Amino acid sequence: VSGNSLWEKLVLTCSSADKYANLFSESDFITLTRAFRLLKVWFKKKDTLPLPEFFDLVMDKLHMFAGLSRGSRGRQAVSNVEKLMEKVRNLYIREQIDFYTFTGWLNERVNYIENEGEADVDLAHGGVVQLMTIHASKGLEFPMVFIPDLSAEFNMGSKEELVSDYIPVSLKIDGDSIYRETAFEFSLSAPDPRDRYKKKAALIKKIIQYWTKQKLTAEKKRLLYVAATRTRDHLVLVGQIKSESDRRIQKTAASPLNKLTNWTDWVCKILNIYPYLDGETGTLTLGDKESGYIHLPYTRYVKKPFQEISKEEFRTGFPV
Repeated sequence: VSGNSLWEKLVLTCSSADKYANLFSESDFITLTRAFRLLKVWFKKKDTLPLPEFFDLVMDKLHMFAGLSRGSRGRQAVSNVEKLMEKVRNLYIREQIDFYTFTGWLNERVNYIENEGEADVDLAHGGVVQLMTIHASKGLEFPMVFIPDLSAEFNMGSKEELVSDYIPVSLKIDGDSIYRETAFEFSLSAPDPRDRYKKKAALIKKIIQYWTKQKLTAEKKRLLYVAATRTRDHLVLVGQIKSESDRRIQKTAASPLNKLTNWTDWVCKILNIYPYLDGETGTLTLGDKESGYIHLPYTRYVKKPFQEISKEEFRTGFPV
């Protein structure tokens, strides 16, 4: 579907459905009415939601994955849609494309470019340990999944001298729709003559860094979700909680999620682990009666003074 006029024709056609009620069975007419309502909502949302969120909304309302998973090619069909959604997210992150730009991009590839290869689903049936990136795992499932190095710090590009990106410059309201206009900008740090010529970031650089961080943080959330939902039975999260003091742990626990800089802190904050790390050893009980409990034993290790770095670590110990 491409072009505003086509959307308008669909909505106008469905809006006059009452005139033709006697031409349909009761169940078909109910389905047609629901389709009209959905089209009306989507027609408004396509200009107000970020492109990935818009497609997530459409697929959720249509129960797309449930329908695609039927039949002998169900797994392949779901993997193909996951592959398309990954392209949508990458295009949005890189270029901030809107609905119409994406449909033009898609139509161009359908009409003029060779057929896109199908997503790989064979790895899920290999019966061996598979090492892959999170992006490569989209659409796949495994009995057990390990996600390593959760304590690695995010690279938000804050140390880059030269930065560039599309940033919002204005909002245009047209009826029920909101259009965000963007402009490509670039900037760098420069000596400030008012402060002994110390190198400082210009205002436009700070704005670019802010919007870049928002997009990268959103992408990190999606990646963690994708990684954690690849498992059917067991999920093992591997990372360390590094801290110089209990005060730092308390400060991290009190910080908003978007201010944290690694997945370990995200997981600990979401599961509310920090307040219960008390003493050298203990067992954390997570969950509730309805969903079930998880008992997580831990041991607190302190490195010897003569080692290079003297920091406390929290490690989870599992009984053999």
